[in-house]
Amino acid sequence: MNKDKESIPKPNNPNISIKTVQASLYATLKYGGYSNQDKESLMKDNLKAWVVKQNYKLLSDFMYATYNAPFKPFLRRNEVWVKVSK
Repeated sequence: MNKDKESIPKPNNPNISIKTVQASLYATLKYGGYSNQDKESLMKDNLKAWVVKQNYKLLSDFMYATYNAPFKPFLRRNEVWVKVSK
């Protein structure tokens, strides 16, 4: 499903904005459980090692995404991302 910026619902939180960004290549690593600084650091190091091994170049800082509410105890999903180029 392809959506353009005009068809996306407007955020009802003033701290959220919608931005158009240029298409890019990202390396990501999915991990489960509760995320914390130690786990994020470990996952970042794992992803960085993979990126280097694949001969990609790092183009950004690492970013973290968590997808579950804090009260969900099982099957939690988190990701670490970094923009890369070949």
